[in-house]
Amino acid sequence: MEAKTDGRRICLFGDSHIGLYRSLPRASFHHLGGYTMHRVGRDGVASLRLSDGMIADGEPIGLTFGEIDIRAHVAPQSELPGRSSVTVLDDLLSAYLKTVQALQQRFPRSRICIFMVVPPAGMDFPNFDPQFPRKGTDQQRAEWTRSLNAEIARRTPELGFHAIDQYSMFKDASGLLDKSCSPDGVHIRPDLMNRVDLTVLTEE
Repeated sequence: MEAKTDGRRICLFGDSHIGLYRSLPRASFHHLGGYTMHRVGRDGVASLRLSDGMIADGEPIGLTFGEIDIRAHVAPQSELPGRSSVTVLDDLLSAYLKTVQALQQRFPRSRICIFMVVPPAGMDFPNFDPQFPRKGTDQQRAEWTRSLNAEIARRTPELGFHAIDQYSMFKDASGLLDKSCSPDGVHIRPDLMNRVDLTVLTEE
């Protein structure tokens, strides 16, 4: 969908997946490297490394985290005594949303948008970069991503935030990353940005 802007900056924070939106007009990018949803939830607003003037109250804010958590951390965490993937995902999102609530208190006039997690790559994905670990089975990671995104879609409106789907248009029938949408099994091709509906982030 064609993105529109009203002259304000669009402040984007996230891991490397914010690279999908490099051509978004007036976007201000704050790439936090390998930061996870867990880290943002654990460390709070301080994890975003805000500085004076980085965000003006009233400018829209987008947050994209979670792909690393699904790919590398949910499986080992769910194997710990007394834990399951259900409790891991619930704790993960709950802590993350608390940080987003604190961010909203700091910028009460800003519209905050939470991006869903992109689909995980299957083990047979061609040209997958081996520096990125994959834990759990394809079916598990697909289900964890589906479940986490469903909860993002359900819980964000209750808190006054907005969910942006960057998941459904890039998955295949099994819930894994469509092989035509990524060069490395992790990142979506930037030329596919217009498949994502950014209206809630970009419009007044």
